[in-house]
Amino acid sequence: MTTYETPGEAIIGTINDLYLHGTKSSPRGQETRELLNHQFTITYPASIRIDLYGRNLNHAISALEALQLVGQISIPEAVTDRVNAFNNYTDRGVFHGAYGNRINGRLDDLVKLLEHDRDSRQAVLTIYNSATDLNRDKRDIPCTIALQYMIRDNKLHARTVMRSNDVWLGLPYDLVQFITLQSAIAAHFGIALGTYTHTVGSMHLYEHNFEQAVECSDISQLRYTSYLFDDRPINETSERCRRILLGHPVVAADDHETWLAKQLA
Repeated sequence: MTTYETPGEAIIGTINDLYLHGTKSSPRGQETRELLNHQFTITYPASIRIDLYGRNLNHAISALEALQLVGQISIPEAVTDRVNAFNNYTDRGVFHGAYGNRINGRLDDLVKLLEHDRDSRQAVLTIYNSATDLNRDKRDIPCTIALQYMIRDNKLHARTVMRSNDVWLGLPYDLVQFITLQSAIAAHFGIALGTYTHTVGSMHLYEHNFEQAVECSDISQLRYTSYLFDDRPINETSERCRRILLGHPVVAADDHETWLAKQLA
Protein backbone atom coordinates (compact mmCIF):
# COMPACT_ATOMS: atom_id res chain seq x y z
CA MET A 1 0.00 0.00 0.00
CA THR A 2 1.26 3.47 -0.93
CA THR A 3 0.87 6.51 1.33
CA TYR A 4 0.43 10.06 0.03
CA GLU A 5 0.07 13.36 1.84
CA THR A 6 -2.80 14.83 -0.21
CA PRO A 7 -5.53 13.64 -2.61
CA GLY A 8 -3.87 15.43 -5.54
CA GLU A 9 -0.62 13.58 -4.93
CA ALA A 10 -2.55 10.29 -4.72
CA ILE A 11 -4.08 10.89 -8.17
CA ILE A 12 -0.71 11.67 -9.77
CA GLY A 13 0.93 8.72 -8.01
CA THR A 14 -1.78 6.36 -9.24
CA ILE A 15 -1.40 7.60 -12.81
CA ASN A 16 2.33 6.92 -12.55
CA ASP A 17 1.64 3.43 -11.17
CA LEU A 18 -0.63 2.71 -14.13
CA TYR A 19 2.05 3.94 -16.51
CA LEU A 20 4.75 1.76 -14.92
CA HIS A 21 2.81 -1.33 -13.89
CA GLY A 22 -0.62 -1.27 -15.58
CA THR A 23 -1.66 -4.21 -17.73
CA LYS A 24 -4.03 -4.14 -20.68
CA SER A 25 -7.70 -5.00 -20.27
CA SER A 26 -10.67 -4.38 -22.59
CA PRO A 27 -14.03 -4.57 -20.78
CA ARG A 28 -16.92 -3.91 -23.16
CA GLY A 29 -14.32 -3.72 -25.94
CA GLN A 30 -12.72 -0.51 -24.59
CA GLU A 31 -8.94 -0.65 -24.11
CA THR A 32 -7.65 0.28 -20.68
CA ARG A 33 -4.55 0.02 -18.54
CA GLU A 34 -5.44 -1.56 -15.23
CA LEU A 35 -4.12 -2.23 -11.75
CA LEU A 36 -5.91 -4.98 -9.85
CA ASN A 37 -6.57 -4.59 -6.11
CA HIS A 38 -4.98 -1.15 -5.93
CA GLN A 39 -4.88 0.69 -2.59
CA PHE A 40 -3.50 3.94 -1.20
CA THR A 41 -3.80 5.97 2.01
CA ILE A 42 -3.93 9.78 2.30
CA THR A 43 -2.57 11.27 5.51
CA TYR A 44 -4.01 14.81 5.08
CA PRO A 45 -7.32 14.18 3.31
CA ALA A 46 -8.81 17.62 4.08
CA SER A 47 -6.85 19.12 1.19
CA ILE A 48 -9.60 18.31 -1.32
CA ARG A 49 -9.93 21.40 -3.48
CA ILE A 50 -8.02 19.50 -6.11
CA ASP A 51 -6.36 21.18 -9.09
CA LEU A 52 -4.40 19.18 -11.64
CA TYR A 53 -2.31 20.68 -14.42
CA GLY A 54 -3.59 19.19 -17.67
CA ARG A 55 -6.96 18.10 -16.25
CA ASN A 56 -9.77 20.62 -16.58
CA LEU A 57 -11.78 19.52 -13.57
CA ASN A 58 -15.38 20.67 -13.34
CA HIS A 59 -15.68 21.51 -9.66
CA ALA A 60 -19.47 21.71 -9.99
CA ILE A 61 -19.43 17.90 -10.31
CA SER A 62 -17.42 17.61 -7.09
CA ALA A 63 -19.88 19.87 -5.29
CA LEU A 64 -22.99 18.16 -6.69
CA GLU A 65 -21.79 14.69 -5.72
CA ALA A 66 -20.61 15.79 -2.26
CA LEU A 67 -23.81 17.70 -1.45
CA GLN A 68 -26.06 14.83 -2.53
CA LEU A 69 -24.03 12.25 -0.62
CA VAL A 70 -23.89 14.19 2.65
CA GLY A 71 -27.44 15.43 2.07
CA GLN A 72 -28.62 11.81 1.64
CA ILE A 73 -30.60 12.80 -1.44
CA SER A 74 -30.62 12.57 -5.23
CA ILE A 75 -31.89 15.41 -7.42
CA PRO A 76 -31.14 14.28 -11.00
CA GLU A 77 -32.12 17.56 -12.64
CA ALA A 78 -29.66 19.46 -10.42
CA VAL A 79 -26.94 17.34 -12.02
CA THR A 80 -28.15 17.03 -15.62
CA ASP A 81 -29.05 20.73 -15.93
CA ARG A 82 -25.46 21.67 -15.09
CA VAL A 83 -23.61 18.78 -16.76
CA ASN A 84 -25.44 17.54 -19.84
CA ALA A 85 -23.25 14.41 -20.20
CA PHE A 86 -24.87 12.93 -17.09
CA ASN A 87 -28.10 12.44 -19.04
CA ASN A 88 -26.33 9.40 -20.53
CA TYR A 89 -26.43 7.71 -17.11
CA THR A 90 -30.09 8.13 -16.20
CA ASP A 91 -32.91 5.66 -16.68
CA ARG A 92 -36.10 7.62 -17.34
CA GLY A 93 -34.61 10.63 -15.59
CA VAL A 94 -33.48 8.71 -12.49
CA PHE A 95 -29.98 7.73 -11.38
CA HIS A 96 -30.39 4.06 -10.43
CA GLY A 97 -27.17 4.04 -8.38
CA ALA A 98 -27.41 7.47 -6.70
CA TYR A 99 -25.29 7.27 -3.54
CA GLY A 100 -27.32 9.84 -1.60
CA ASN A 101 -30.48 7.75 -1.91
CA ARG A 102 -28.64 4.58 -0.95
CA ILE A 103 -27.43 5.93 2.40
CA ASN A 104 -30.61 7.88 3.13
CA GLY A 105 -31.43 7.57 6.83
CA ARG A 106 -28.31 5.52 7.56
CA LEU A 107 -25.99 8.35 8.67
CA ASP A 108 -27.97 8.78 11.89
CA ASP A 109 -27.65 5.05 12.58
CA LEU A 110 -23.91 5.20 11.90
CA VAL A 111 -23.16 8.05 14.31
CA LYS A 112 -25.37 6.48 17.00
CA LEU A 113 -23.34 3.28 16.69
CA LEU A 114 -20.08 5.20 17.13
CA GLU A 115 -21.55 7.21 20.02
CA HIS A 116 -22.37 3.93 21.76
CA ASP A 117 -18.99 2.32 20.97
CA ARG A 118 -16.28 4.68 19.70
CA ASP A 119 -13.99 1.72 18.99
CA SER A 120 -16.59 -0.04 16.85
CA ARG A 121 -15.55 -1.81 13.63
CA GLN A 122 -19.15 -2.00 12.40
CA ALA A 123 -19.68 1.59 11.19
CA VAL A 124 -20.21 0.67 7.53
CA LEU A 125 -22.42 2.12 4.80
CA THR A 126 -23.04 -0.21 1.85
CA ILE A 127 -23.63 1.23 -1.61
CA TYR A 128 -23.49 -1.63 -4.13
CA ASN A 129 -26.35 -4.08 -3.60
CA SER A 130 -26.15 -7.42 -5.40
CA ALA A 131 -29.92 -7.84 -5.11
CA THR A 132 -30.58 -4.77 -7.23
CA ASP A 133 -27.34 -4.23 -9.16
CA LEU A 134 -25.82 -7.57 -10.18
CA ASN A 135 -26.37 -8.28 -13.89
CA ARG A 136 -29.02 -5.56 -14.16
CA ASP A 137 -29.62 -3.57 -17.34
CA LYS A 138 -29.11 -0.12 -15.83
CA ARG A 139 -26.98 2.81 -16.99
CA ASP A 140 -25.81 3.73 -13.49
CA ILE A 141 -24.44 0.75 -11.57
CA PRO A 142 -22.58 1.93 -8.44
CA CYS A 143 -18.80 1.68 -8.59
CA THR A 144 -18.58 1.97 -4.80
CA ILE A 145 -19.15 -1.09 -2.64
CA ALA A 146 -18.90 0.28 0.91
CA LEU A 147 -17.70 3.09 3.17
CA GLN A 148 -16.25 2.35 6.63
CA TYR A 149 -15.43 4.70 9.51
CA MET A 150 -13.36 4.11 12.65
CA ILE A 151 -12.44 6.43 15.50
CA ARG A 152 -8.90 5.90 16.74
CA ASP A 153 -6.70 8.32 18.71
CA ASN A 154 -9.65 10.75 18.69
CA LYS A 155 -9.54 11.03 14.89
CA LEU A 156 -12.01 9.75 12.29
CA HIS A 157 -10.40 7.37 9.82
CA ALA A 158 -12.26 6.47 6.62
CA ARG A 159 -11.99 3.62 4.14
CA THR A 160 -13.71 3.36 0.77
CA VAL A 161 -13.96 0.06 -1.12
CA MET A 162 -14.76 0.23 -4.84
CA ARG A 163 -15.22 -2.44 -7.49
CA SER A 164 -13.99 -0.10 -10.26
CA ASN A 165 -12.45 3.38 -10.52
CA ASP A 166 -11.22 5.49 -13.44
CA VAL A 167 -8.21 7.48 -12.27
CA TRP A 168 -8.77 10.23 -14.87
CA LEU A 169 -12.54 10.59 -15.17
CA GLY A 170 -13.78 9.60 -11.73
CA LEU A 171 -11.15 9.51 -8.98
CA PRO A 172 -10.74 13.31 -8.52
CA TYR A 173 -14.49 13.70 -7.94
CA ASP A 174 -14.78 10.54 -5.83
CA LEU A 175 -12.12 11.75 -3.41
CA VAL A 176 -13.91 15.06 -2.90
CA GLN A 177 -17.29 13.52 -2.14
CA PHE A 178 -16.02 10.74 0.12
CA ILE A 179 -13.69 13.00 2.12
CA THR A 180 -16.49 15.56 2.43
CA LEU A 181 -18.63 12.85 4.03
CA GLN A 182 -15.72 11.88 6.29
CA SER A 183 -15.55 15.53 7.34
CA ALA A 184 -19.28 15.69 8.07
CA ILE A 185 -19.09 12.64 10.35
CA ALA A 186 -15.95 13.96 12.08
CA ALA A 187 -17.71 17.30 12.65
CA HIS A 188 -20.55 15.47 14.40
CA PHE A 189 -18.06 14.21 17.00
CA GLY A 190 -15.95 17.38 17.06
CA ILE A 191 -12.80 15.47 16.13
CA ALA A 192 -10.19 15.86 13.41
CA LEU A 193 -9.85 13.82 10.24
CA GLY A 194 -7.56 10.84 10.42
CA THR A 195 -6.39 8.98 7.34
CA TYR A 196 -8.42 8.22 4.24
CA THR A 197 -7.81 4.85 2.55
CA HIS A 198 -9.03 4.00 -0.96
CA THR A 199 -9.24 0.37 -2.10
CA VAL A 200 -10.21 -0.53 -5.68
CA GLY A 201 -10.69 -3.89 -7.42
CA SER A 202 -9.92 -2.40 -10.85
CA MET A 203 -8.12 0.93 -10.94
CA HIS A 204 -7.87 1.85 -14.59
CA LEU A 205 -7.21 4.45 -17.28
CA TYR A 206 -8.72 4.37 -20.76
CA GLU A 207 -6.14 4.36 -23.53
CA HIS A 208 -7.65 7.44 -25.19
CA ASN A 209 -6.92 9.41 -21.98
CA PHE A 210 -3.48 7.90 -21.42
CA GLU A 211 -1.22 10.45 -23.14
CA GLN A 212 -2.93 13.41 -21.51
CA ALA A 213 -2.95 11.76 -18.09
CA VAL A 214 0.77 10.94 -17.98
CA GLU A 215 1.56 14.62 -18.65
CA CYS A 216 -0.63 15.73 -15.75
CA SER A 217 0.78 17.12 -12.50
CA ASP A 218 -0.64 18.31 -9.20
CA ILE A 219 -0.81 22.06 -8.63
CA SER A 220 -2.88 21.97 -5.42
CA GLN A 221 -1.67 24.51 -2.91
CA LEU A 222 -4.35 24.55 -0.21
CA ARG A 223 -3.61 22.76 3.04
CA TYR A 224 -6.04 22.41 5.93
CA THR A 225 -5.22 21.74 9.56
CA SER A 226 -8.73 20.84 10.78
CA TYR A 227 -11.96 19.30 9.54
CA LEU A 228 -13.76 20.91 6.63
CA PHE A 229 -17.20 21.45 8.18
CA ASP A 230 -17.84 23.33 11.40
CA ASP A 231 -18.86 21.09 14.31
CA ARG A 232 -22.55 20.25 13.97
CA PRO A 233 -24.78 17.18 14.39
CA ILE A 234 -24.78 15.05 11.24
CA ASN A 235 -28.49 15.64 10.59
CA GLU A 236 -27.96 19.40 10.66
CA THR A 237 -25.02 19.14 8.24
CA SER A 238 -27.15 16.97 5.93
CA GLU A 239 -29.96 19.52 5.99
CA ARG A 240 -27.55 22.38 5.23
CA CYS A 241 -26.16 20.44 2.27
CA ARG A 242 -29.67 19.90 0.93
CA ARG A 243 -30.36 23.63 1.21
CA ILE A 244 -27.18 24.50 -0.70
CA LEU A 245 -28.07 21.96 -3.40
CA LEU A 246 -31.52 23.54 -3.80
CA GLY A 247 -30.04 27.03 -3.94
CA HIS A 248 -31.31 28.16 -0.54
CA PRO A 249 -29.14 30.23 1.84
CA VAL A 250 -27.64 28.72 4.98
CA VAL A 251 -26.97 30.68 8.15
CA ALA A 252 -23.31 31.35 9.04
CA ALA A 253 -21.92 29.18 6.23
CA ASP A 254 -18.45 27.79 6.97
CA ASP A 255 -15.61 27.90 4.44
CA HIS A 256 -16.39 24.52 2.90
CA GLU A 257 -20.11 25.23 2.55
CA THR A 258 -19.25 28.54 0.89
CA TRP A 259 -16.94 26.77 -1.56
CA LEU A 260 -19.55 24.12 -2.39
CA ALA A 261 -22.22 26.75 -3.02
CA LYS A 262 -19.85 28.80 -5.19
CA GLN A 263 -19.22 25.82 -7.50
CA LEU A 264 -22.96 25.56 -8.21
CA ALA A 265 -23.41 29.26 -8.96
